[in-house]
Amino acid sequence: MEPRYLSSSLTFVYKVLFPVVWGAGFGFGTVMLFRQGVPEARELLALWLIAMGVFVWLLIPLKVVSTDGRSLFVSNYLRSATIPLSDVEDVREFRWININPITIRCRSETVFGQKITFMPTSDWLALFRGHEVTKELRAMVARANERGPAQSARRSW
Repeated sequence: MEPRYLSSSLTFVYKVLFPVVWGAGFGFGTVMLFRQGVPEARELLALWLIAMGVFVWLLIPLKVVSTDGRSLFVSNYLRSATIPLSDVEDVREFRWININPITIRCRSETVFGQKITFMPTSDWLALFRGHEVTKELRAMVARANERGPAQSARRSW
């Protein structure tokens, strides 16, 4: 079976391009305001630091995830790993952030650690009903672990 991408095609934009372009542009603008002696430059520096912290926490850790129904294929654009679905312990999504990050927790350590976070394809109704990719992943994990879907279902954050 041909692997199917679970990640959004915009992962590279959110993970790499946006933090670099926004961080460099806003940072450069803030430095220029400091050099001109603008009093509000301190507030802009604080805003830049907060935004960069959010990027490091939320966007830069994003991975590209695909599956063939038996394994997950995970990449961060520099390294790749194959993770059997039977090694997945839990699948959760965080609905309250617009990129709807999904976190996969593995039973054992991978080259990316035990937690793998990715941005699924767009789903405008996911806020109200949960993302379809989360439900699909949970069902695949349940089949891989020979359990019923009711036993593997977990609430989203």
